[in-house]
Amino acid sequence: MATIFSDNFDRADSTSLGANWTEAVGDVQVVSNKVGSVGATWAEVYDNFTIGSADYKVSATQICNTPAGNFIEIFARYTDWNNCYMVYNQFSEGDTTAYLFKRVSGTQTQLGSTYTFAKDDGHDTKFTVSCVGTAIKLYVDDVERVSVTDAAHSTEGKHGLRTYTNFVDDNYLLEDFNAGGGAAQVAKYNGIAIASIAKYQGIAKASIKKINGLTIQ
Repeated sequence: MATIFSDNFDRADSTSLGANWTEAVGDVQVVSNKVGSVGATWAEVYDNFTIGSADYKVSATQICNTPAGNFIEIFARYTDWNNCYMVYNQFSEGDTTAYLFKRVSGTQTQLGSTYTFAKDDGHDTKFTVSCVGTAIKLYVDDVERVSVTDAAHSTEGKHGLRTYTNFVDDNYLLEDFNAGGGAAQVAKYNGIAIASIAKYQGIAKASIKKINGLTIQ
């Protein structure tokens, strides 16, 4: 595995996640070195990296700070919310259920069985969605819990998080199954599409290969 991008959100509180992220739906914020939605609403955010392969893992650590039956989702091969694979977790005090879903043209279908396990309020749990060809898997704390074969989504798409009120997430990780690593690329800088930027720090974009160590698209 090769790490393409990681974010532990260890920075000042802000309603902006920074240049490495795009907020697709709703609003997210960094609070106390964790990330979550702003207010009682769903929010979707994806990282601005391109692997160049549809074979990868997306992980995040979930910290539930209330026993309110709230939710977290990690998505992969995302075109939009209507078309993606996702890990879905619902928390209730002392009990957690994790699911693997696919969404195709807005229709949501569970893949494989439901995984239920004991987890107390405030504890950390790492969830991972893994895609390698048609092998789609759910991991909980790095242990495979659901494994299916599905061909609904075959391109890389976007990778990221969907979160709801009272859930906070940490330790986001995007990994490439290519042992040599992909050509990590950044599509935006400070929220502006690279294609729309003519110069960076006074230098013509055509003369720049990388920004902050990342290949520009």
